[in-house]
Amino acid sequence: MNPLFVFKRMAAMMALVLLTGGAFSASAAQVSFDFEPLYTQWGGPYGNFPGEIVMVEDGVPMSVEEFYLGTYTGFNEAMIDVPITGFGSIQILRLNNISVAFDFGGVPGVPADAYFAYADLGGEENIQVNGGALFEIYQMMDLDGVMVAPGVTMHVSAGGIPGGHAGVVWLEGPVEKFRVGGQEFWIDDVRLDEPDQPCDLIVDNESQAVGNAWGGSHGDLPGVFAFAEDGIPVHMFNFTLGAYVGFHEAVIDTDFDGCLVDRTMRVNNINVGYDISAALAHTSSVIIDFRDYGGAENLQVNGGTRYEGDIISAPYNIAPGVTCTVAWWNVGGADCGQVTLTGDVQHLLIGGQEFWVDNLCVYEGEEPEDCDYLVDFESQPIGMFWGSTAGNVPGDLIFVEDTIPVGVTTFTLGAYTGFYEARIINASDCLVSHSCWTSNINLFFDIQAATPSTSKVIFEFQDYGGDENLQVNGGPRHEGSITSAPYNIAPGVTCTVVSWTSGGGSECGIVTLEGNVGRLIVGGQEFELDNICVISGSTDVGESPEAASSNMLAAPYPNPFNPKTELSYSLDSDGPVRLSIHDVLGREIAVLVDGHQSSGTHKVVWEGKDARGKSMSSGVYFAKFTALGQQSTQKLVLSK
Repeated sequence: MNPLFVFKRMAAMMALVLLTGGAFSASAAQVSFDFEPLYTQWGGPYGNFPGEIVMVEDGVPMSVEEFYLGTYTGFNEAMIDVPITGFGSIQILRLNNISVAFDFGGVPGVPADAYFAYADLGGEENIQVNGGALFEIYQMMDLDGVMVAPGVTMHVSAGGIPGGHAGVVWLEGPVEKFRVGGQEFWIDDVRLDEPDQPCDLIVDNESQAVGNAWGGSHGDLPGVFAFAEDGIPVHMFNFTLGAYVGFHEAVIDTDFDGCLVDRTMRVNNINVGYDISAALAHTSSVIIDFRDYGGAENLQVNGGTRYEGDIISAPYNIAPGVTCTVAWWNVGGADCGQVTLTGDVQHLLIGGQEFWVDNLCVYEGEEPEDCDYLVDFESQPIGMFWGSTAGNVPGDLIFVEDTIPVGVTTFTLGAYTGFYEARIINASDCLVSHSCWTSNINLFFDIQAATPSTSKVIFEFQDYGGDENLQVNGGPRHEGSITSAPYNIAPGVTCTVVSWTSGGGSECGIVTLEGNVGRLIVGGQEFELDNICVISGSTDVGESPEAASSNMLAAPYPNPFNPKTELSYSLDSDGPVRLSIHDVLGREIAVLVDGHQSSGTHKVVWEGKDARGKSMSSGVYFAKFTALGQQSTQKLVLSK
């Protein structure tokens, strides 16, 4: 693989800092400059001396050093600064005729590749690696591809920002320490790299011949199946931009500018759909590379709201439970980059007008829990049916599978009441083997007859049109599209729906009910059900928590919450306690408790704010609790 491409793929994660103000993936050590007081200053004017260690972050000491330029020696000022236009995340380090050095000697995994993000608004720079030659250069790009120390090659990716340029430096090789400085120079997010994790699944277009093409210009209809790689089917769908609908062409192309690799897919007013669910994968993240030569793009995840516009401006909260960050750089007049989707992505739709995609990389999340009880309709013969057409009346029990009684009952939609037919059919498209088709009828599942408590109930569906019903534990019945079922479906039970458009144009999805589900009613007008999976256990979601177990964090209450929630825990002896709040990327955003506490029960309120008092947006957060050698985590849902 092209080494420069590998660098750009890694650098794209760091470019989130440069261009979108985000953070990037895990590293063995990372110096972000975010934990020092803003505008802290070091250097000659402040009484420091060359070689003095002035701060330590993530186990990495940073010292201040002299800056050299011919006969000139500078030792002026290093300052913790705010981001500048086009560069930086939270806090950055400004260098004014001074250098700083980072020593990774105490970090596990040393030596390894190192990276840092930089912005240059004028003057010249210094860099030195592992105590080798000190380079005095006009700009970082001067050393792109140069061996700067034995076994260490420097690569530079850069793009323009107002007044100068910004980029990422990759020091490829065994780096133990390095020194960098400049005259009007900023740096951010210095890190020692962890080894890359290979994709669990990948669609890289390499199975396809160059020139293979699909779309309206080739006589295809939207939803056409193109090919599958690594168990992931690829289909073609309409591209939309306001009132415009396009379905022109997708073509297997070659890489021509070093932005992508080998065979790529060029899309012209068309969207590419990746059905990750078909590979039975639950994902922690999905990454896809792109090249953009102009026009607008589409991005849609799990059947959520479709984004239309420049891909680099795609919204962070792209779909329920899934966040989106985009990194990019400029190559030969095109934006090259990477879209990172963090969360469980089951279906991805992406496309554009002058747009290329490549290397859909899937990282699988935790294995789904095993079903304790499963109704998959395999016990019933194809063609078996119930309802008014079979002489049933509402409330009739029709069969028992895996000790769960299943029956039929009325479907409602406003004043309308239906009780027509449920039928076992051969599943197609997004379901498997036997499934149950419902036509103006509901099924009920008496789960409490099999188990007194559940932690989760999951079922799959395919919707061909019309409306649906969903009712849990006799609570309010949802009437309408199942994808818009309320999060708080019943007291103590939450509902989330992931959906996507199938190759045949129907809507496929998965419904997850978290909590104690005793009785489930679900059905529709042109609606297919399968694989009702019951996971036994207990849950505290949405209910006032019981007393916390010793040295463990109890379930938050209320949850979901707005504007605040209470967290409680009990300690069986005195000792150190730390309670922190993290976002879905694992970033710590607030610390609620950090110190020694006495035994007994304690309660803490989180008001949905970060460490600086800024109110957080709606979404999923995590409370992480450590006490007396034990750890526990609780999920929080802020819903405004």
